[in-house]
Amino acid sequence: MASTEKLENANVSKNGVFDCNGGLCNTETSNFQVSEDVEEIVHKMDVEDVEEVIVHEMDTIFEDIDDRLLISRMVSDSVIKGIVSAISQQTTEVIAAKEREVAYLSKDSCSRQCNACDFSDPEREIRGDVEGAVFGTIVQGLRVEHERRVWNADNVLSFIARCKEISSLRLELDSIQKSFASHEVGHLSPQASLDGDIFHRKVVSNHSHHLGGLCDGNGKCEESEMSMPENFEMSKLSHMSKQELYKYFRTEINQMKRDHESTVHQMTEKYYSLKREFLKERDPLKEKGPLAARKDKEFESLRNKLSEVISRLDHILQENEKLSEFCNHSRDTLTSLVSENCRLWELLNSKKLEACYLAMQASDATEKSAQHLVSKENLQILVGRLTSSLEDARLEALIGDEVYKCILREMAAQDKSDNDDSDLKSVIVQEIIGTIYEEAFCGVNTASDSDYGEFSDLMSDLMQQVYSTIFQDVVTDISIELNEFKNKSLKDDESLVYLETKVSNIESDLYMESKENGNLKHQVSILEHIIEDKDKSLYEVTEELHKLVDLRNQQEGLIAKSEEELVLLKEKLVESQNCVDLYMTEVEKLNEAISVVESLLRKSDEAKARFVSALEQQQNDLAFLKAKEREQQKQMESFCYVIDGLSKSIADLEVRTNETIGWHSSRLEHSAFQLRSLVPKANILRRTSLLYKERLEKRCSDLQKAEAEVDVLGDEVDTLLRLLEKIYVALDHYSPIFQHYPGIIEILQLVKRELSGGTVKVL
Repeated sequence: MASTEKLENANVSKNGVFDCNGGLCNTETSNFQVSEDVEEIVHKMDVEDVEEVIVHEMDTIFEDIDDRLLISRMVSDSVIKGIVSAISQQTTEVIAAKEREVAYLSKDSCSRQCNACDFSDPEREIRGDVEGAVFGTIVQGLRVEHERRVWNADNVLSFIARCKEISSLRLELDSIQKSFASHEVGHLSPQASLDGDIFHRKVVSNHSHHLGGLCDGNGKCEESEMSMPENFEMSKLSHMSKQELYKYFRTEINQMKRDHESTVHQMTEKYYSLKREFLKERDPLKEKGPLAARKDKEFESLRNKLSEVISRLDHILQENEKLSEFCNHSRDTLTSLVSENCRLWELLNSKKLEACYLAMQASDATEKSAQHLVSKENLQILVGRLTSSLEDARLEALIGDEVYKCILREMAAQDKSDNDDSDLKSVIVQEIIGTIYEEAFCGVNTASDSDYGEFSDLMSDLMQQVYSTIFQDVVTDISIELNEFKNKSLKDDESLVYLETKVSNIESDLYMESKENGNLKHQVSILEHIIEDKDKSLYEVTEELHKLVDLRNQQEGLIAKSEEELVLLKEKLVESQNCVDLYMTEVEKLNEAISVVESLLRKSDEAKARFVSALEQQQNDLAFLKAKEREQQKQMESFCYVIDGLSKSIADLEVRTNETIGWHSSRLEHSAFQLRSLVPKANILRRTSLLYKERLEKRCSDLQKAEAEVDVLGDEVDTLLRLLEKIYVALDHYSPIFQHYPGIIEILQLVKRELSGGTVKVL
């Protein structure tokens, strides 16, 4: 971008002859003053001095234009250098800012892996706002550059039109000079007349010889070219004999002599006619005196000045041609640079899209990692809950075992007490029976043996019924208590199985989460490699930009060379001006000689009729001159109109430049205001980031404490499992005793299965 702007400004500064920086901003007022001065001088002075005034004013105008063009070129070159340096600084700053943004994005992608999701949203919004503002300013600057290019193209077109007007003005001046020359047909210099007399003497004396040269009206001789016969063909001559060739060439030589004599005769007649016309116009000059000589001098000075003006216009047109060639070359370079700029812009856009895509991937990865962290925290909470529930279940199991043992002890004590009671009851019954028996035996001594047998049978039945009722109550109570204990133990086993399945599922989920975390870390490493590749591509882009800067420096060197060539051309112009001064001194000497010759010719008086005819001819000449003066005035008015248009265009250029400068200043103020509003937001974000970091550190410390507690609980679980295994071994040792209790044997088998499953899991 920087190289295109530099070349466009260079084209404007070198092609734009009417640039505002060159100091042509005041040409409008100066041209109006010049036109007013010219009108006053025309009204005040006579017709004789109008030509001198016009030529003098034209000289001053062109000198002012040359000076201002030099100043404008110098100023435009300095402005171009300043613009190029500013653009290079801007490009370096933009590249550094982009590199900082890329580094910041890479750091942010690394830091987001350990940050929460809440911290990334406001920072992303602020970054999006800043990037939007930056891209908006870039797009606006590109739009302004496009408008400037369009406006520069319009200026170039107007400059081409003005160059065409200058070329048309040069043609008009050339036609005016030719009209002056045609107006004085036959008014030859005395030196030419002397040359003509000498030539006439030579013709009269040497009429028989072949003349080598003929004199033109300015005293210069031109060599006569020998005209070869058109029918001179080698094919015919090759078939002729020597005599035929001799005759043929003899006739041709005679014919050529006749033709030459006829041409000499025609030239002598033309010479005498010209001499007569010269004498006719010279005779009135004798009687006109110094007025005619003065007018002749004025006309000669006008001719000389017109020739000088035409030469200057030719020089300007030549410079315009050189500038057009340089413009074409610079236009070609501009197109190539614009194409390269478009290619680089497309590369930049693709890199930006890739960076955005990578940022999106990094944000998705950070979100996934945050989700995994949240799920991990939830799973850890579940693990804590499950471990607490496991501890509760184990405590309940221990309490149940203790209660079971207490119940067994109480049952054994009750059995002992029941046995004691039964013994007491049996003793009491026996005593009662003995007393009854004694009473019956004492009361009825006369009873028979059969009655005693019946009574003993009744007593045995009564004892069996008493024992059966007592033992049935005890057995029913024990069976009920055993069934309740069995149901409780089954429920505890089911809850333990459920909790163990839950723990296994949670462990599998944790294993899957750890795998996913490993995959995410691998993806993050891949993204970091991609970001490094993008950094390398950005480094390559910066190298290309440095190459473009080198190209710009080379073009500046070419511009310096062109400036040196312009300086050499100016030196050549100074030398040509010195030569013109020398020619002017020679012309003055010739005019002095002409005045001497005219003083000699004034002594010869001739007829008054010629004087009258000369006066009439002079009046006609004056009328013709007045018409020419009117035409010249019209041309000067058109020239002033062109200069007015140029001054107006320069004023418009000043207004546009002031508007663009004000617009850029307002843009800078607006961007500064936006950045001021973003500073407190950035401070708030820094504070929030510090708070989030503190919270993260607290959470990490809490997680570490929870992990330590989980490790302690695992150790306790291991100790409890070992204790349960020892209890199982002790109970298994007394398994023959518990064979009468099938529920206890089933419980022992379940404990054995669980212990075997736990050992397998541990393995």
